[in-house]
Amino acid sequence: QFLSMEPDLIHKCMQAMDSFILCPQISFFIVSFLSRRIQDTIPGHAKFNGHNGKIKPGSDPNATEAWIQLWTLPALYALTASSELLRKNASGFLLTPLLKISTGSFWYMMDILQQEDHPVWQKMDTTYRLNAFIAVLKAGRGLDIVDGHAYGTSISINTLTCAIYHQDAQVRLDVLGLLCESRKATAEITSTELDMLKLFIPLNMNSTAPEFRQQMCAYLGKLFTRLRGHFYAQHRNYTSLLTYADKHQDEKRQNALLDAHDCLVMMHRSKAWLVWLLDHVAQSLYPGASYQRIATALRILSTVCKVFGVTESTQIISIATPKLTKLLMDTFLNPYDFNRVQAFDILGQFPSPLPGIDPQEAQDLLWWGLNHVVSTRAGESDSGAMIFRLVFSKYVMDLGCPLVPEQQATQKEGHAAHVFTEQLLDMLEKQVKVAQSNLMLAAQQHPMHGTLLALQYVLGELKDAHEEAWQKTFERAMRLIQLTCDTALPVLSDASPEGNVPSRFDDDDQDEEDDMDQDDMTGPKHQVILSCCWRAVKEASSLLQVMIRFDRLSHQDLIQSGMLFRHLLTHIRHRGAFSAVYPAYVSLNTRLLTSGNAELTQLPMAWLQENLDSLVSSNISITRRSAGLPLCILAIVSSEPSAKKLLRHAMAFLIQLASDPPPPDADQRIDLPQVHAYNIMRTIFMDSKLGHHVLSYASQGFSLAIQGFSSHSWAIRNCSVMLFSTLLQRTLGTKKTRDEHAQVNTLTGREFFVRFPDLHPYLLNQLDVAVNQLLTQAAHQVHPGLYPILTLLSRMQPAMGEDKDHVLTPFIPLVMPCASSAIYKTREMAARALVPLVSDIVPTVQELLVLSTTQNEIHGRLLQVQFLLRGHFYSPKDTKDMHTQFIEHMPSVFHQALKQCSEWCPMNTALFLDILYEFCVETTWIKDASLNELASTCFASMREAVIGFCTQRIGLDISGIGAYLLRTSMAAHIVNHALMQPQVQLDGIL
Repeated sequence: QFLSMEPDLIHKCMQAMDSFILCPQISFFIVSFLSRRIQDTIPGHAKFNGHNGKIKPGSDPNATEAWIQLWTLPALYALTASSELLRKNASGFLLTPLLKISTGSFWYMMDILQQEDHPVWQKMDTTYRLNAFIAVLKAGRGLDIVDGHAYGTSISINTLTCAIYHQDAQVRLDVLGLLCESRKATAEITSTELDMLKLFIPLNMNSTAPEFRQQMCAYLGKLFTRLRGHFYAQHRNYTSLLTYADKHQDEKRQNALLDAHDCLVMMHRSKAWLVWLLDHVAQSLYPGASYQRIATALRILSTVCKVFGVTESTQIISIATPKLTKLLMDTFLNPYDFNRVQAFDILGQFPSPLPGIDPQEAQDLLWWGLNHVVSTRAGESDSGAMIFRLVFSKYVMDLGCPLVPEQQATQKEGHAAHVFTEQLLDMLEKQVKVAQSNLMLAAQQHPMHGTLLALQYVLGELKDAHEEAWQKTFERAMRLIQLTCDTALPVLSDASPEGNVPSRFDDDDQDEEDDMDQDDMTGPKHQVILSCCWRAVKEASSLLQVMIRFDRLSHQDLIQSGMLFRHLLTHIRHRGAFSAVYPAYVSLNTRLLTSGNAELTQLPMAWLQENLDSLVSSNISITRRSAGLPLCILAIVSSEPSAKKLLRHAMAFLIQLASDPPPPDADQRIDLPQVHAYNIMRTIFMDSKLGHHVLSYASQGFSLAIQGFSSHSWAIRNCSVMLFSTLLQRTLGTKKTRDEHAQVNTLTGREFFVRFPDLHPYLLNQLDVAVNQLLTQAAHQVHPGLYPILTLLSRMQPAMGEDKDHVLTPFIPLVMPCASSAIYKTREMAARALVPLVSDIVPTVQELLVLSTTQNEIHGRLLQVQFLLRGHFYSPKDTKDMHTQFIEHMPSVFHQALKQCSEWCPMNTALFLDILYEFCVETTWIKDASLNELASTCFASMREAVIGFCTQRIGLDISGIGAYLLRTSMAAHIVNHALMQPQVQLDGIL
């Protein structure tokens, strides 16, 4: 019945897969529908399981062929479409599950794709025939319908080569999947496949698309798994055949030896290819190579290590070689974090000591890393810290080598790891003393952040630290962290940290020329000092975060850590610095709240209450977005595991504080508790960890934001705008397309007010007040809450088929009068807001075109007509009845409005002509052939009237605002009309 009513159902569904959002649902429907079709049309499949079932051999051939033809031709249309997304979705979501049901579908499609003169290609675009061929072949290979021996016989090698060199990245990925995938983990990898891979990999190492690189390494991972499984299977066969040959004589022995030789050849072939691959990876790690090439090479090497194992794979290939070790060590100097981390992870799997680096060379390597640790540049210091981390892990921890991080350091007695850590702390202590005496000198020659980062890595490698000696080391580290933060805090807590130079460095240069020379070498003084300070605080906080995980810390240590974090977050004004402190404070609160110790679990609540009380005290000064104060409170409320008592307490306090009216002299005061409350709530609503927990406060948040638009304080109005924007994103979701009014970025009105029922009466009341003020007072006294309410309503989905008494109906009589506003943007937003409110389009449009007297109201009503028609007529939902009603009833209304155009200003006339052109002349919104015929008949006289109007007036002297728009609209009508004539004389028109 479905197919009799809609024969092109499958084709239309597949064409609609040109969307990331709809594609999974459409593909599930198609597979389910076709599975049910098998039950209904092919005998013997009454209990067919669509997800794992197959059409039985010997089934009715005519019924099976009809089922295959039902979907294969639409699938070929999709696979050869001009839309890259449609081709990708059709290949990824549909081919495998449908080909699994019937392998005959595969051969049916391959037969069409291999015949260039097949009748199907008269209707399809042959431009993407190779794309479809490789996609179908890849799906068949993944289902083992064809195997690797088909290349060169049923599948041309030249075709595969063309696909490898193809400009379309998806074709290249598909041919890689074709070469790598198989359902059997031990399936043979033929010499042809390995040769094709030798051709493919060097050509695609430098792809700039992250998705391509990720998918490429995923396919190669599958290949390595097959290669490993097949190698060990052949090795078992080889040993079994040799044992069999030893026990037999004559012909049986000879046959067994021949088979063993074949196994040996296949094993050597696999080993030779892996040797080539590792050699190619090594060649890709050359100095100056692009990020993409190095990242791809490291991903491939990491995948090889994961599949084969570094120490377990020596029978197949030796990965841990001196050559690769030194190349990976050089990668530590790469400027990209991802590449450095990948190189460290790979070297971490190598044995200790590292191949090619004995303990004495490790000491030299450590001193080489020291030169980078003390660099003023963050990337170089991270590289040096990585080297420290590797040497500490491989040589100090694993081998107990007594290495020293500084060349001048004296060797101490004790456990190697503990001595090494103490010497790093000695380095940090020297750097802190320099910073305390001369911050400029420390920033230029003795930066602290590299040493702090090295300490993070070293302590992160410790498996346990329960000895008494480590307790003293931790105490010393915490003391140095406190000193580091105290030294940097005066710079970061300045009212303008970005341009601040401490007073003692203002006049310390001999003359201006020396100052300029210094700036050329290291940068302006204020930037050098600021960078040194905020990086030091960042790494000090991260080091303390690493230490918090150790059980050896006492209660007093945890309390002291919390006091330090709170002090930093409430005093630092540099965003990079307090943002870096926040994760460490979260870790501390999480540990306290999950500790099980009653005394410790009460600390976050006490800290939270102190922070909330400080909002109304006089000793806190406001800064841009309240600086780190919102993060200080968020760190506590987001750390609570489940009950969210802290969140409830904080939100109740903040909502009450934000609701308090500001003092009359608010704009003359530095401190406003309400501003802090708004900023903190905004940060809490933005946090993804709290998720649905904060949605229960969204209604109150919206009320406060809209209320804040009317505040006499500029600061509160500014905060209200940011809070309102955050709430829109939280309640309606992040924008999935650039157009915020697109349907995928909206919610239905019913769903929105079911989630937030308290908002319905509030918005109605506020909108009523705003509209009354709009209609009774002058334009400059527009209610501040009008625009945000209209913005919120405009982000809801168009009403389709709703009851006349649905939840949005009460808003209609309040939104429509906004058409008379003297402010253009208000009229436009009212037009957008009307779209989701109205379900009876044609009667509403007829009512709107009974035009009023003022030009503003005429313009506002025309905008409402335009947005109503656009919002509903381009909808993918079934609107045929509405379209028919519009075509039959609107021409007379448009005729009447056209007669009044002479009384309108040029801008209004231009807008009306644009509406007529889009919905009565061009009519791209009509998709049905019968409706097109009806429109041609019903719109004919009106189209002639419009052409007559435009031809008559285009030669007149039109002046005023919008005159250019009017001439443009009239020209569009005239040119379009002329081009539709059988014999076009363009010279006369122009």
